[in-house]
Amino acid sequence: MLLAQLCMADIRQFFICHKELFYTTYTGWPETKKDYVARFLGREYQVDKAGTRAALFGHEASMEMDTDQAKEDLIARVGPWGAVRRC
Repeated sequence: MLLAQLCMADIRQFFICHKELFYTTYTGWPETKKDYVARFLGREYQVDKAGTRAALFGHEASMEMDTDQAKEDLIARVGPWGAVRRC
């Protein structure tokens, strides 16, 4: 949100990251700028929301993982005997 406040010229990030301030600021803009921003967001953001958010925030892994897969992942990370503690 802070970056969106500092870079309000990046309309897409401003819209995505700080909606409250975006809409407050939007109401004070002249009609020509409002029209431009609405068309820009429709063209640049609404067309590929998932791609835009992935570019801004990175890939989001699925929250669903079965317990067998979680166990295999843990074994792959720490080995079959668990984590080794170092003194």
